[in-house]
Amino acid sequence: MASAPIVTLISTYEQAAAAAQALTRYSTLILDCEGQDFNRPGGVLSIISVGTYPPSEIVYLFDVLALQDKENPLLAPLFCLLSDPGVGKLVWDGRGDFLELWLTYGVVVEGILDMQLAEVIRRPAYMKSHTLNYFSKSKAVMRDLESNPHLLDGIQRLVGLDHCAGILRVLDECGGEDPAVTTLHETDGGSMWLNRPLPPMLRDYAARDIQLISRVSDVILPRVDMEQLREASARYMRVYPTRELKEAHVPLELSKFAPLDVIDAPPPGTPAYPCARCGRMLSLSCFATREPTAVAEGAEREPDASVQDQGPSAGHRWRWTMCRLCVLIAVRKSEAQMESWGWSLVP
Repeated sequence: MASAPIVTLISTYEQAAAAAQALTRYSTLILDCEGQDFNRPGGVLSIISVGTYPPSEIVYLFDVLALQDKENPLLAPLFCLLSDPGVGKLVWDGRGDFLELWLTYGVVVEGILDMQLAEVIRRPAYMKSHTLNYFSKSKAVMRDLESNPHLLDGIQRLVGLDHCAGILRVLDECGGEDPAVTTLHETDGGSMWLNRPLPPMLRDYAARDIQLISRVSDVILPRVDMEQLREASARYMRVYPTRELKEAHVPLELSKFAPLDVIDAPPPGTPAYPCARCGRMLSLSCFATREPTAVAEGAEREPDASVQDQGPSAGHRWRWTMCRLCVLIAVRKSEAQMESWGWSLVP
């Protein structure tokens, strides 16, 4: 069994500078963040956890509440470390961490390697059922997939850190989630992360996540193309540029899936089109498409009037105004607004 890391709480600017200097000896680090109402409007970043890799021998917990002056020069070494693309940062679904560090300190974290995406990239064939199981309870979705299985192309349901650790059989080395902390997250939005002094159970929780990311990385990293993962991770971090957009996507259940056009990016210069449900600009491959006559002759739902007026053109196609992922989720949820969405002519 792996030994527990040495955990140090950093609550002064002098300590922050010294910790950042100590971390410069490592070419790869592990990054995780904690806070209240994380990634929601009004959210507060509380702890930045940074661990060494490999292995996770040392974990520094930077107390953001005590280090609020982002102009303090003693924080510059930490900011330089986070923004250095030459230093790898292993994360698990780092979208929230990336956003909160930017909103709180104005720091753009570079060199991210997201292990959640890595799990999807190296996912074995039998895990395909994990995605399909989400949709299998909807007869309407299954009928659509039976007639057009390509609707599911590139759509991958995500798994949580503990779930992945269980699959990889490394969970026992770090233990399961603390049920007390999990309950607090669910009931009060994480306000306990604003308590000072930091309760021991929260200190342990933050350190455990670093250790668990380390164990998962040990198994996954040798199995993925590092350049593909680095590029995909950079795209993943920029899916949510605001807390408001992140919160808006939660009821749409989009956070349960790897975003389209992230793992495999379209070629440079590829035209992008808006999805009427998620609001993302996506390549045409992310949409269901039809030849103009298929829609014009009534084989599918009629396009909206503004598009109909243009008339079908030779060499053009119609695309559904929602991306394939949004269509499948909306059908599964029987969303009423689907009646107002239809087809749009691709220029």
